[in-house]
Amino acid sequence: MALLAKIRRKAASFTTCLRSHGRLYTLYHAMEKLAMKLWMPVAIALLFLLRILPAYHRYAALKKRSEGAHIYCQYFHGTGDVRYSAAYIKLLREAEPKQDKAAKDILLVSGKSAAGAAALFCPEDTQIIPWRYCATEPMVHFLRFAGQNVLDITILHYFDALMYTSICFPVMMRKNITFEDLYTIALLDDAKTIWPEPVWDDDAAWAERIFRENGFAPHKTVLLSPYAGSLADGPNAKWWERVVPALKQRGFCVCTNASGRHEKPVRGSVGVHIPYRYLNIFCQRAGYFLAFRSGLCDLIESVPCRKVILYPDKVWPDAPDSFVRTIDFFSLKRMGYGADTEEFVYRPDMAPETVVQALLKL
Repeated sequence: MALLAKIRRKAASFTTCLRSHGRLYTLYHAMEKLAMKLWMPVAIALLFLLRILPAYHRYAALKKRSEGAHIYCQYFHGTGDVRYSAAYIKLLREAEPKQDKAAKDILLVSGKSAAGAAALFCPEDTQIIPWRYCATEPMVHFLRFAGQNVLDITILHYFDALMYTSICFPVMMRKNITFEDLYTIALLDDAKTIWPEPVWDDDAAWAERIFRENGFAPHKTVLLSPYAGSLADGPNAKWWERVVPALKQRGFCVCTNASGRHEKPVRGSVGVHIPYRYLNIFCQRAGYFLAFRSGLCDLIESVPCRKVILYPDKVWPDAPDSFVRTIDFFSLKRMGYGADTEEFVYRPDMAPETVVQALLKL
């Protein structure tokens, strides 16, 4: 039984890695694990070839193409992490004396989705380069190998020096710390600094066309966002399918923010893919937003629409001795963005009517 349970855990871990990072990164990760089990000199040589050397070549190519540019490397690929990291670059630029730069700053992110989120916050002249996660992670390893004082690369991480340890968990587990606080404490000199808001593309003609083509009613449409990358244990597909008719019975149009082969529209709703830059105009026109907590919520935290956010019934981080609930750490209301937001801890016996009533009362 113990062996069977171990095989199931390994299979689940492999599947998660494959879905989150793709085949190439999963292959690299498997090779690295295999290398760690070999004779130590051989393991060191293989890890150098797998991690350090490829990143060095990419770094050299970047510097050759953009000589004089400072490189920022986003470690976490979560949309919420990208939101704060990109905004941090903007704050740094605003604090610098105005001067003509010979080359644009470079921001390396994991994937096109992260690049779209970063574009909402970065200075306009920042060159955002989407790489696969299997390319950005070795860049971090290369920087730590060569020394941050030698290279002009900045790792965008809230605890750079401790990123491969669990020492930062006690800080994250303090009851008064939120997700935004973590980045504020780690990156900003002044805790009272206000994080920049996203710069939207409020193309009314685009929103009007999408609503007309799909038959959505302005200010009577609910955008569902059931998918999340970092958090798990949210409502399953059958629960969301029960929400749709409950909303339609009250005269709402229902759509699902869905993109990619792993994100399907909730049955009974209309699937839409909304580029990040249009989220403000779409959500304002729709009027309602119902989501399982994800980085998308960080992007629209200040958008004026009625929001209901669901959180998993578990602690954060998922570590020994952790006692802080996920809703306490990631709560939009605790971060000061709750004027038109209602938040619930999701449990399997939760009735869809609960969230419907919450949307109506906001």
